[in-house]
Amino acid sequence: MFFTDRGHDRALKKMNGKRYPQPALLFKARESHLWVRALDRNTRPKADSRMCMAPFWNCYDNGVVCTGSMKIPREKTVAAIDVWENSFFESEFTHASGVRKHTRFPGGLLALWQFLEEKPQFPTKYLVKLPETLSEFVRNDDHSYRNENQHAD
Repeated sequence: MFFTDRGHDRALKKMNGKRYPQPALLFKARESHLWVRALDRNTRPKADSRMCMAPFWNCYDNGVVCTGSMKIPREKTVAAIDVWENSFFESEFTHASGVRKHTRFPGGLLALWQFLEEKPQFPTKYLVKLPETLSEFVRNDDHSYRNENQHAD
């Protein structure tokens, strides 16, 4: 993963370019917009499966990704989803986007990624479950960069 060190943050500079395990992710792309959610298990979700907050910087409560340095793929088809995924991970993670609760990990998002460096597997117990289902996520076309005060259990 790539973390920006434009602010000369030593912690981010040390983390930059290292390998980190990832949770199962669900990407949705429409036009030039990208949304991402995490899944608490690596299986095909059903319409009523609950989504989890994707534990990444540059992601908002509604799942929209602030694309920043990301190269937006020209192709907008299902066949191009791997290009969208690669573009997401090849961009710089720069800011927490004001989301109050990205993870259940003690110490928050920065501490989570520091802990995960070179680990073999992402511990799903640190994912924040959302009340949103897969069906709701797919239907939601909100691509605004906004946050809500969502309660997670």
